Amino acid sequence: MRRAALLFLVGLSPFLLGWLLSRAMMTIFAEMGGAWLYLVLGLAMLMLWAVAAGMLGFKGSKGRMALTVLCLNLPAAAVLVLLGVQELALHAYWTNAAGLWTQMFYLPVLRLGAILGGWTGQLFWAYFAAFLLLVLVSWMGCRARQEPGEKT
Repeated sequence: MRRAALLFLVGLSPFLLGWLLSRAMMTIFAEMGGAWLYLVLGLAMLMLWAVAAGMLGFKGSKGRMALTVLCLNLPAAAVLVLLGVQELALHAYWTNAAGLWTQMFYLPVLRLGAILGGWTGQLFWAYFAAFLLLVLVSWMGCRARQEPGEKT
């Protein structure tokens, strides 16, 4: 239970990382420019996500791997649903803290998501691609932790 709560708390970390990145974009990165910087930060975020899944995740069967991926990505799934409601149903973002923070959550990996899902012309699909990337790297982090002879 403690491990699941810890994974859930780590799953909330993109809120802080997105806020820090937003602040940096307004100050430091605005002077530096370069889309490559956002790409590097996105890759670093994905590496952190994989390491968190591998180091903090449940070890063992497929069910335990699925539990690790679920606990870590539950906040990301909830934010994705809120973003879908705002963008696809309401066609506008909320003008309160919930609308702002849901956008900040995916900010560290949004550049990578835009590369994969930006061709659709809607930002939601970039968010969706970013979510899929988070799920994929958390699964890869779990797989990397397994022993060579261990069955899944």
